Parts: sequence; C-alpha cells; structure tokens
Amino acid sequence: MDDFFVRKLDIETINKSLDLYQCTIGDVGCVVWDAALVLSKYLEVSCAKSPWLQGRKILELGAGVGCVGIVAACLGGDVIVTDLPEILPLLEKNISANFQQIEGTGGKISAQTLRWGDAENIKLLPKPDIILMADVIYYEESVEALVSTLLLLSDKNTTLILCHEKRQSEKQKEIFDAFYKRAKEHFKFSAVPPSEQHPDYCCQDFYLLKVSLLTI
Repeated sequence: MDDFFVRKLDIETINKSLDLYQCTIGDVGCVVWDAALVLSKYLEVSCAKSPWLQGRKILELGAGVGCVGIVAACLGGDVIVTDLPEILPLLEKNISANFQQIEGTGGKISAQTLRWGDAENIKLLPKPDIILMADVIYYEESVEALVSTLLLLSDKNTTLILCHEKRQSEKQKEIFDAFYKRAKEHFKFSAVPPSEQHPDYCCQDFYLLKVSLLTI
C-alpha cells in the first residue's frame, strides 16, 4: 500500500474537510465507495438537526478507508472502525491524516481488526449504541458471518444503519437478497426517507436502511 491518491470530503455543516487516502491498486476495501458517501452525508445532515451521535459508542463494520467512521467521529461519536488485518494500515493512515479535524469535536476514533463470525473476539468489543455499515454485503461466503456478528453485537437498544448500492449483477442481487432474508429472521428493517437524506447524496440506486433487533 505504497501508492495512494487522496479524495477530499467536506463536512459542510461543521466546516471540516477530510483527506481520505485510497490505494491505486488493491481490493474492495481500499477505496471510498459511493455508499460510504451516502451514509456519511446522511449522518451529517441528521446531526445538523440534532447532535444524536455525540458521545455515542459507534462501531463501523467493514470500514475500508474509514470514511464513515471518521465522519461519525467528527460529529462527536466515540468510534471504533474495524476491518481485516490487511486493511488496518490504511485505516490507521486515514485516522492519522484527519486527527486534527476530529480534535475538539468531542469525538474520538480507533481502529481494530475484526473477522466477522469470530465470536471470541467480537465479545471483547464494547457493546455499541450504533453500528454503521456501508457496502459490506459483497461476498456470498460472508453473509452468515455478518449476520452472526450483528447478533453478537446487538441488543434491543442498538441502532444499525446500513447503506448498500443496488448493483446490476444478478450474483450481487442474489447475495444481498440472501443477507436480507437471513437477517430478517432476527432484525426489522426500515428505509430512511429521501427527505431525511442529504439532497445531493440521495439516490434510488442505494438502500439506506435503519435496522434493529426484533423483540418478542
């Protein structure tokens, strides 16, 4: 990961500008995906109405470059961004690059390795108030591990927010449908209305969903 390019992202409501390092060559976790921008901008506009992330314990799964988690920290969240071991150096680089933007907001952020389905390590994490996910449903073999991870991390008070791009590939549609069917056994889903999203980052090509644990 020696060859980088930078994407700028402005958080206009709090006058912050982020430098997000991406890899010129790498796997899916090495660039900022559009779903991360849609979710980040939703957090921005919703927090402009009410600072609901301030002081909340937030966990991002499949964080990649860390875009969503860094925005959440700038909005006052106590954030842990997680991904596979090979992604951690890029996550840590972006946290370091944007440390001054987070400083003074009341937010904080750290990065940890997390393999979905690894119950022993998942149980060591503090229970989050909020779980954030942007474009994490990509591989068929990860569906069951993701659902089991969400079950281990969630209780009746946990809010999960998922943003996912609706891809045209039949295989990708099948993978999301498999996740949705499996997750609905334990969670309820509700769409975030366009009126609550950022007007420039709101598109019918994305699911933006709030998810919570079903209660008996």
